[in-house]
Amino acid sequence: MLPDLTIFRPLDNTKVYISIILDNFSRFILGWKASLKPTAQLCLDNLKQVYENYLKPIPPHKPVELITDAGSENNNEYVNTFISDIDGLKKLVAKHRDVQVQHEAGCRKCCRKRILSFPIA
Repeated sequence: MLPDLTIFRPLDNTKVYISIILDNFSRFILGWKASLKPTAQLCLDNLKQVYENYLKPIPPHKPVELITDAGSENNNEYVNTFISDIDGLKKLVAKHRDVQVQHEAGCRKCCRKRILSFPIA
């Protein structure tokens, strides 16, 4: 799974922070939440929802990797406590610049493509 927090600016030019979790292989959006503030709670709520909808329970022979960047929205005590309480969920932080840039570019490109494809009412 690839969690990311991206900023979207609608026509009124406000900042909307979108927490998105993608499947690492298919790039399918497993979950997303939006807020006007970039908070750890936004990312934690999204992670909990994805866990409930897709991962609960994680089979012991199939651990799930959560590959994050070094951003504070994914690296905080709330998210770390939630992850440590779940057997089979392993967190990997992409610290090397090249890996992080590839991870972020892949997430943002995929998310931007999907956001732009949503119909506007």
